[in-house]
Amino acid sequence: MDNNTFVKPIKQGFVKNGRMMPMTRIMLTLLAGWAGQGGCIKTTTGIIGKHLGRCRRQIFRYLQDAVEEGYLTYSRTKDRVGRYTGINIWLNFAAIRFSNTRKPKKAANAPEMLDVTQESETNSKFLYNKEADPKMEAALGRFAATLDFELPDLHPY
Repeated sequence: MDNNTFVKPIKQGFVKNGRMMPMTRIMLTLLAGWAGQGGCIKTTTGIIGKHLGRCRRQIFRYLQDAVEEGYLTYSRTKDRVGRYTGINIWLNFAAIRFSNTRKPKKAANAPEMLDVTQESETNSKFLYNKEADPKMEAALGRFAATLDFELPDLHPY
């Protein structure tokens, strides 16, 4: 029965993740709605299975799939006797939904958008060159002499 609950906007990368099972995505969306602003979700695999129409074993597979993709972490809870009573789930909201702190990108003007890289955006400093530097070779030769090391020919070409 619908009780007018909703899920905050989720990321498109989360929805389009092809490595994840489709029902894992639905389960994570359901859990994101349950979690609200964040924190720990205390539930059982049976309760999640009842809401999704799946068995506990399949819910366990969905949880493992979500852990492998980095969307959640969970731990099992025990009573005083040592019996497992449920699970605690912590969602990775940064990977699932948008944050309120995002700033909109500056709208680019059409004339400023070009297909080629502007010259100001290229790196004109060449860190590696093939030309021999006599000052550098002399300095390295003096350094090698202090270490009793013979300097090989750096430019055989």
